[in-house]
Amino acid sequence: MASGSAIASPGVTLKPSSISEEAANALPQLVQRIATERDGLKNVTEVKLRQEIAEEAAGLSKGQVDDEVSEDRVKDTALQQKELWAAKNELVRFLDQARNPIALALDTTSFHLRDHAPQQAEQTLSPFIKQNFKQGALGLDRLKPEAKSKADLESDEVTSMGWSLQNLRRSADSLLESARRLNKEVERETRYWQGVSEVKKKGWSISRIPRQRNTVGVKFGFSEAGPLFQSRGHAALRANEDGDIILDRGHLREHKAVHVFIMENGRKVAESRNLHSRDASSEIESRIRDARDSLFEEELFHEMTSEARNLLAYNVKIIEDAIHVPLPSPGGSSTREIVISLAEPHFAEPDADARDTNWQASSIALICRILLTNVYRQRFRKRSSPPPPLSDNKKKSEEPSHILQALLNFIHHRAATENLHISIKSISDACNACGVKFQQTVVRSDETKSKKGFTPMEVLVDSITRAHTTVQDINVQLDSISSTPLTLTLQVHTLFSSPAFGTSFDIAFHTGSHGDDSSNSQPAHFTQIEPFTAYIRQKICLHVASQIARLSRGWKQLDAMSSTLQKASQNGPHGEETAADVQLLSISLQKGRLLLVGKETAISTPRILAMWPGAGPQPTLLETVSSI
Repeated sequence: MASGSAIASPGVTLKPSSISEEAANALPQLVQRIATERDGLKNVTEVKLRQEIAEEAAGLSKGQVDDEVSEDRVKDTALQQKELWAAKNELVRFLDQARNPIALALDTTSFHLRDHAPQQAEQTLSPFIKQNFKQGALGLDRLKPEAKSKADLESDEVTSMGWSLQNLRRSADSLLESARRLNKEVERETRYWQGVSEVKKKGWSISRIPRQRNTVGVKFGFSEAGPLFQSRGHAALRANEDGDIILDRGHLREHKAVHVFIMENGRKVAESRNLHSRDASSEIESRIRDARDSLFEEELFHEMTSEARNLLAYNVKIIEDAIHVPLPSPGGSSTREIVISLAEPHFAEPDADARDTNWQASSIALICRILLTNVYRQRFRKRSSPPPPLSDNKKKSEEPSHILQALLNFIHHRAATENLHISIKSISDACNACGVKFQQTVVRSDETKSKKGFTPMEVLVDSITRAHTTVQDINVQLDSISSTPLTLTLQVHTLFSSPAFGTSFDIAFHTGSHGDDSSNSQPAHFTQIEPFTAYIRQKICLHVASQIARLSRGWKQLDAMSSTLQKASQNGPHGEETAADVQLLSISLQKGRLLLVGKETAISTPRILAMWPGAGPQPTLLETVSSI
């Protein structure tokens, strides 16, 4: 076609045109060549140029020196240039092939529109068409379509109706599917919000999750919890596919609880029982309670671990994520300790011989939990009380809770009172067996009493946390109306804080009636139970010896601070005592028995004359001494 010759006109080509020698030596071409060959003009200096000229004159140009080294590089460059030219020629050929049909289509369309829009058509027509074809040479008419037959119209109508029915059926199915999904979503949302409403009716606080404003959650943590546990007291309430509530605590956390074990000589003899919420009416409420209990137990163990670091002086240790607290045993017959750990709840049974002692471990665990609630109560009172006046003093850091300290007070005081009871019981049995009346009355000065304005729980906590004091009165008297009684007042005081830091023992005694102040003595103070009980035995023996010397004829006390009696059966011509007939009786309490030891002389071998309690019926101590 004519348009084809116009397209192939020599004015348009993608091949590089030839450059004359003058144009190649022009300044712009030289600058471009220098920039290409030498990576720009910044590295071209006069010194380098003179050096290259000298090397070229000497036959040692840079190209000759590096000829052997760069031979492979030149070959690779030539190969790349050939591949580049081949690709370029192929691209030009494809462009020429595509340009011809495009130009023909453009000329045809413009030529048809030349009569209707001359100005627009003239802009897109090729010069060849403009020169050789006049306007109006090619016309464009719209032909009226042939009239369709009745059968064709009916066929088209049926076809159109079929497509319409198919589209309507598809739309109906889509609407039904949407309705089913919407109904399912409504049921899911209704079930979810009913579950949320049930959780709220149970008293749980429902609110939005911090930093997740579009998520509803439940707060199961305690408002007075420590800073590390306040942020963990929220959990999102999400819905599963059926609309049931799922408690989402972020990353999964296993339910943990504080376990208390009592070890004796390396063997577990008692174990605390696990506490579970049994009154939960639904599964979600049970999970919320478990999450709350687990968070409470973790904070409890955290507080005790922080406190244990300050109690190393009392042999409290942390070994393998467990707190070891020494537990004094009655009489010191075995080595016992309390082991407190945080682990998953389990239902392993302890040794069969130790099931009756589980209440001890469970009681210790319960006391620790009660003390943590007391810490919450103290924090609430401090937060709700009026703030102190402004001052330059820095705010004091919060002290660790005294949970283990209160526990040490309790177990050490109980151990001290039990050991004292064992010793007093042995003395009582020996005194009653030999006819010495021994009566004891225990008065706990820190017994639980109701206080006005305090709840029973606060009274209980106060009885646990304050210093423990036990007062015991002992009345000792010979089985005789004329004998003078001895009253001993024993006091056991335990406090593992300033100023006591342990258990102390005090004793005060007086003879005669309580109104006689002349016979009162100064209290004696002890820090160990062994010298304390030895002092009690010594005072009882001294009092019994003094009363026997007063009631028995011919016997007298060797000295005021001795429980030894001296008797002279015959007197000399001037009333002096004869040493040959002198007898010595010593009264002592040893290992739960009262011994009466006699000696003929001060240097003779002592022998036991009587021992209470003994085998079979025995006379009283006073009768035995009177018969000697």
